[in-house]
Amino acid sequence: MRDALLAADFRAADDETRALLIRLAGPGAVKRGWVYFTEIAPIPVADLTTVDELWRAASDNRFGFSAQRELFLQSQRRWQNFFKAIDWVQGENNVYRKWPAEFTYGTSAPKGHL
Repeated sequence: MRDALLAADFRAADDETRALLIRLAGPGAVKRGWVYFTEIAPIPVADLTTVDELWRAASDNRFGFSAQRELFLQSQRRWQNFFKAIDWVQGENNVYRKWPAEFTYGTSAPKGHL
């Protein structure tokens, strides 16, 4: 993940981040291939902080957990407002973007998009 971020290959870094979080979340997440929200709390804070710091450093503070948290709080903790702010929905009906094809993997993406 670090090497991909240093190379500004945000798509590869996103894939590596996802794989890492799945492994850290435990066997259930590994078996499913995704992380359930209750599996986040047991992940060591040091690991999550490291991931966030790497993303922040590589993106001039545009991406990472901290950027998303800031926007979530600015959105008054309303998921739909948050998803609009980070450009995860589109159109009048707020249709979710198809991942990964419709995501923007570069610094032209809105803050918090990745």
